[in-house]
Amino acid sequence: MKLISFKWFYSTIKSRWVGRTTGILVCILLTGLMPNKKGYAQSGGDSGAFLRLGIGIRALGMGGAFTSIADNSAAVYWNPAGMGLLNSSRRQGSFMYRAMSLDRKQASLSYTQHLTDTGGGVGFALVHLGVDQIDGRDINGRPTGSLSDSENAILLSFSPEIHARVSVGLTMKFLIYNLAGHSAKGFGGDIGFMIHPLDSFSFGFILRDVGTRINWDTTGLFSRNVQRRETFPRSMTLGASYTSWQKWIIVAADVEAAQRRDAEIHFGAEFNLPRRFAVRCGLRNGQFTAGTGIITSFKSTRVRLNYVYLNDRISAGDMHALEWEVGF
Repeated sequence: MKLISFKWFYSTIKSRWVGRTTGILVCILLTGLMPNKKGYAQSGGDSGAFLRLGIGIRALGMGGAFTSIADNSAAVYWNPAGMGLLNSSRRQGSFMYRAMSLDRKQASLSYTQHLTDTGGGVGFALVHLGVDQIDGRDINGRPTGSLSDSENAILLSFSPEIHARVSVGLTMKFLIYNLAGHSAKGFGGDIGFMIHPLDSFSFGFILRDVGTRINWDTTGLFSRNVQRRETFPRSMTLGASYTSWQKWIIVAADVEAAQRRDAEIHFGAEFNLPRRFAVRCGLRNGQFTAGTGIITSFKSTRVRLNYVYLNDRISAGDMHALEWEVGF
């Protein structure tokens, strides 16, 4: 009787498992591509709109199709499960700034670090959006002085070590708002999953704003004490990506469905020219994005300067953003 080798048995089981897993995830992704029957209207006035702008120039340059990639410090925002897989430097940090139309300014600071040599990770991000010098008016239209708006989020993420090809991550959000002398505070969370059935393919999923809400302090604003609570609309995103040999070319697609909004589709691609220069492009729900990245190294430290061009969703203006990223 012929003996069956352990190596043959393992490779057979692995190939069948990978095939079934890939098939299931592809079916889920195709299901997410179906039209949203509820037909929610687009709403830029929903609570937490500033967080939907996104962070990370690399992800934004790829049209926001980053759920199944999430291999840098922006994973805190796009998919915390990405921190659990060893795809890049052990420690990464980045700072992003972009000037927007209507005198808006956005800035973010993010950092991630692997827990062990075999997986797991932690990270944080600080996100700020602000507008100053807003003309205040009373009910009769008379000037009342200048107002300001500041919207801030602190993101804390954790991804435990599970498996070399499977990861899960959690992000907790702490929110602080200040508008015309009044403040609001709140909290919420995201949960993400990622799987690499093959070296070249990756699938990701994230459920955003689970129980996220803020409570406004309206003391002195009304004649009686009125509690104002805002609940952020939940959303979920499915993503898939393919990476060519030595990561020279990466293509990705995301499907996002959210409460009170129509489904959105994101496409992106990145072309790396021998690990020194990168070109990116994408479509974020039909809006074109493009960007570049220049990479330099010093000993064990890698420095990347990223740039992205975006269309502004609420005006006819264009947006330009820069990011400085360090990996070591």
